[in-house]
Amino acid sequence: MIAFGQSNRGKIVQILRLTIIGGFVYLLIFEGGRSRYLIQFLPEFLILAAILYQNSWHRIYEFWGKLKQKMVNFIKIDV
Repeated sequence: MIAFGQSNRGKIVQILRLTIIGGFVYLLIFEGGRSRYLIQFLPEFLILAAILYQNSWHRIYEFWGKLKQKMVNFIKIDV
């Protein structure tokens, strides 16, 4: 949900994204790349996913429709 909601540029969304990036950088620097303390940033992930849910679902639905149409057109090709 977070990856497909990239078009939302609200102030709160940007702050939450920066928080998640900061968490990743912290874990990379001080924990040697281990993700065992990633659960500390779970609230930010959940809040951001909830905020971006509707926009993300719409983009996924559009992407799936385009992919489905391309597959149908690919199968209909006569060789």
